[in-house]
Amino acid sequence: DAVVLVDYDTLVLGSADEVYDLITDKGNAENGGNSIDAVFSWEHVPSLINPNAKASVVNLSFLVIRPSKATFRNLISTYQSSPFAAGKGWGMIGRGSFPGWMTSQGFLTFYYDEVANGSKVEMNRCYFGNTGEKYPTKLTLFTNGGKLECASSAGASSNQCNDCNHAKLEDIYVADLSYCLAPWECGGGDALF
Repeated sequence: DAVVLVDYDTLVLGSADEVYDLITDKGNAENGGNSIDAVFSWEHVPSLINPNAKASVVNLSFLVIRPSKATFRNLISTYQSSPFAAGKGWGMIGRGSFPGWMTSQGFLTFYYDEVANGSKVEMNRCYFGNTGEKYPTKLTLFTNGGKLECASSAGASSNQCNDCNHAKLEDIYVADLSYCLAPWECGGGDALF
């Protein structure tokens, strides 16, 4: 079984069977028997503490999770034992400040990065959750590992640093339209959509 959250500003352009297979028992067998409870991509949102940086957070435009009472209990326990604090975020670890950091997006970013890191699979954000957003030539990104400096290039070594504006439309399975608000408002110049 799998639960798929598709946000209202998401456009599914191709088959996502690859993602669903990761949640099924087949995907868990390929993961050494470890339970995969969530599959998602990262979204880069403006940092509220540094106007020249972005924060890397769980992209809720397309999220696939495995229904599990144990995971639900762990989420509730984590929520109760890792309170949110202004300036420090969930679990008071100092992750940074970004739009949505007090909401489910911030909590799930904390949970799947700090608490249940081994139970997730991160999809390439250029193909699952592509925003078509043009990246600057240099990007400072806040992740669970701290600050990451990314140079804009199609072949960047980190999934976090990929400039997804270089992805071909036919290779994108899920487009996240939150950056441009509507498909007819995207495009122009060298934008993806």
